Amino acid sequence: MSLVAHYTEAPVLNAALPVGGSSAAGFRFTLEGPPSAVYDIYASGTLSNWLKLLSVTNNTYGESSILDPASTNQLRLYRAVQTAP
Repeated sequence: MSLVAHYTEAPVLNAALPVGGSSAAGFRFTLEGPPSAVYDIYASGTLSNWLKLLSVTNNTYGESSILDPASTNQLRLYRAVQTAP
């Protein structure tokens, strides 16, 4: 009997300055994960109702820059769901 396990690295959403954070244009953050991976980005204010914002494909360095122009000063949470390797 053999066991095969496949582990994937969880994506990281990063809003660190100087690239990320709030501005007049909205809330900007980066997604870090495997190069060329495709993700759907979702936002929520409640953790129970999620709204798909967009789909992104990471560059060859494994990063995508995301801007949420609908962001306000109220609580807004984000998650990334990988849809393709």
